Amino acid sequence: MKDKETEGHSLRVTDITMRIADEMGIKGEDLVHIRRGALLHDIGKMGIPDSILLKPGKLTEEEWDIMKRIPLCH
Repeated sequence: MKDKETEGHSLRVTDITMRIADEMGIKGEDLVHIRRGALLHDIGKMGIPDSILLKPGKLTEEEWDIMKRIPLCH
């Protein structure tokens, strides 16, 4: 939602995940849950301020500490 790079990344991750699931023989409703999980794997980015998420340069140590919270922000 915040930027096109995240959208493209999520779509690529979903595509690769679904190919792997297919190769593993996963079928039916399990595929629906796997697809949703892949699409939402970075949902925690919504809780990261744009000033950090979209920063063009290197992040400070404090900013990295905030980025590391992404898995906890959902």
